[in-house]
Amino acid sequence: MFLLNKLLQFLTPLSLLIIFEILIYKEKWLWIISPIVVVLVILTLWSFNRRKINIEFFSFLISPFIYVTSCIAFVLFVEENLFYHAFAVAASIFLFIYLGRILDYKFYPKRYQPYSLENFSWYLNLIISFVFFSFIYALIIFIKVKMIYLVVPVLAVSMLLAYQLFWVNKIKFRESNVFVFTIAVVLVELFSAIYYLPTSFFINALILTVAFYLMTGLSRYFLLGNLNRKKIINFIIVSAVCLVAILATAQWV
Repeated sequence: MFLLNKLLQFLTPLSLLIIFEILIYKEKWLWIISPIVVVLVILTLWSFNRRKINIEFFSFLISPFIYVTSCIAFVLFVEENLFYHAFAVAASIFLFIYLGRILDYKFYPKRYQPYSLENFSWYLNLIISFVFFSFIYALIIFIKVKMIYLVVPVLAVSMLLAYQLFWVNKIKFRESNVFVFTIAVVLVELFSAIYYLPTSFFINALILTVAFYLMTGLSRYFLLGNLNRKKIINFIIVSAVCLVAILATAQWV
């Protein structure tokens, strides 16, 4: 079991990196090779969950599944080669680290650092929100998909990411359900409003990621009973500074 799980921890990110490199030359192979890493992610989480299919399996699967699919979809719209390769390597490394956190949490409690999985899940979900929203806006800009058709995917992914973040922090759904739904609805509203800004899909996605950071951060600490005035001010300042920096450096078209 140990050797298989360690092999899967290395093999899954490696397969993601290989797929990235293949897609830059053979984009038409997308529907042939992408399912390979998706299946590997599912098998990896199944193995990490001691080969059980239950609510814990599906909850752990949410982030890596959306992460992998969103990253693959995202790179289809990346034109700069240097950024493409850098993103491919970084995305694979992040997946490797995240799988390692889950492995330690499930099998090696003495080696596991307290709250490392919870914190890294939040970081990963922030990355997911950026690449997912970038892909969604790219569909609107380049493929001319009507915004109304994308509302349901945005709502669903926003709810899943918020749920997963609260779940991994051991917050029960009956306590977090209102927050999950509210965060998702607000993100959908912002998604619709930001659509009309004359900015690139990267900028639009960054704005939504800042909103996701602010809402999930405050909600997380509130539900854990750790929210105080200092944390509120810090979250607001960081979000405001990021938003100003994003808008100030954006190319308005």
